[in-house]
Amino acid sequence: MKRKPAKRERGATLTTAYAKLGVTPLDVALVPRIEHLFKGIGGKAKVFEYLAGSETKEARAIMELRSLLNMEQSRVLPFEAFCVAAKVETKHMLGIISEEVFDQSRIASRLLRDAAVPSIVEATRRQAMTPAGTQEKRMMLTSGGVLPVNKTFVIPVAGDLNVDQRKQTLIQNAVLPPVESTVRGISDRFMQLAPPPPEEPENDEDDGQDEEEDE
Repeated sequence: MKRKPAKRERGATLTTAYAKLGVTPLDVALVPRIEHLFKGIGGKAKVFEYLAGSETKEARAIMELRSLLNMEQSRVLPFEAFCVAAKVETKHMLGIISEEVFDQSRIASRLLRDAAVPSIVEATRRQAMTPAGTQEKRMMLTSGGVLPVNKTFVIPVAGDLNVDQRKQTLIQNAVLPPVESTVRGISDRFMQLAPPPPEEPENDEDDGQDEEEDE
């Protein structure tokens, strides 16, 4: 039996997929394209994986449409066809996909971080058991509350910069003066800077009366 060309098979598969969703290639051609933006996150198949974890009604509608197709039909059909069939604007769907990628990537990063914590603690413990593991011993005992934190203890941070906890304590315990004292000090300062009041002029009538009394 002679095998049909692969291009013809793809065309038949694509036609069947369009028919199952109830859309036409012309309908898809009239909406903005977004499928080419999926390459950076693994392509259309990866997008469907992200949408499978979404709770939005748009994502649920597209995943329901995808369940009507087999794997090959879903592969050859443009993603925009699913948006048209679900009556969702493609750019709106792109926003939902972006948000879902961000949320799921953040959760995955947190899971990887939490999974790495036991191995980091175990590596620190092994290093602390060695003769050169003085700093690790001190860090673990201090974090566990076994050793008190010395107020004059200098904590090494990134680079050559050190932070003196005693200085931090002094800064944190600094108390501002009362508001009344501050206002009184400002008022006294203004009184010192203010010019003296002008002298009152002498009363000439009083001088005349004094001269008459002398006579």
